[in-house]
Amino acid sequence: MVAMAKYAMFFFIPEDEFSLETAKFNQLGFSLCPKVRFFPLSKVNPYIFGGLSLNYINIEFSIDGNETRTAKSPTNFGAISGLGVDFRLNDNIAIFYQGGVNWIDMDVVIINSFYQQLGVNINMFKAKTL
Repeated sequence: MVAMAKYAMFFFIPEDEFSLETAKFNQLGFSLCPKVRFFPLSKVNPYIFGGLSLNYINIEFSIDGNETRTAKSPTNFGAISGLGVDFRLNDNIAIFYQGGVNWIDMDVVIINSFYQQLGVNINMFKAKTL
């Protein structure tokens, strides 16, 4: 089981057919995901994961030169899934690279985003493998 905290900022510049001029949103999310590792005793270990997320989203957009903010609830549920690989340095530390899809339902709009992450896993419990 993996807990992830994430922050994202997105900018959107629409095509000419929209009256929407620009939009950006800031996302702060927390996800809880089961992670399935394929070779837990190997130094290089691919895995898949997926789970639910709770997200706080602040959207700002401009229509015809007037800046507006959404009136909908800023807290929304979503889902996250992806795949990655761990490179184990020792029994307690591994470097990981992962990517996937983040999906958030905001009642009026559904936000889909692709992401990539590079980081370090630190095992804080006394287990033999990460």
